[in-house]
Amino acid sequence: MNCGAKAGLSDILMFDDSHNWLRNDTIFTGKDSAVATIVKLDLHYVERRLLVKDFNNKIYWFCEQ
Repeated sequence: MNCGAKAGLSDILMFDDSHNWLRNDTIFTGKDSAVATIVKLDLHYVERRLLVKDFNNKIYWFCEQ
């Protein structure tokens, strides 16, 4: 779930065969359509947070829910 103040990338990232998938540090959606790169995976107290950057250099935080 998007836990940052910015909107623009999907509010929820699901990783499976039909939504989003990873190759190295790049997030793909659909069929080979790159949408963002992973910058950092962080542990904030007991919650994992994913920091991603889209190809317009906007930064988004996603929290594990």
